[in-house]
Amino acid sequence: MSEWHDELELALLLLEDARIDSDCMTFVISSILSKHHIFH
Repeated sequence: MSEWHDELELALLLLEDARIDSDCMTFVISSILSKHHIFH
């Protein structure tokens, strides 16, 4: 993987223990990426 993917994985690890369902988690991740103008 690229360095970008490694950094993304590390950032997402912070959310691993969050107690939210998968639909909400998808929304949270999508919102964060969009806020930073990252196409996904």
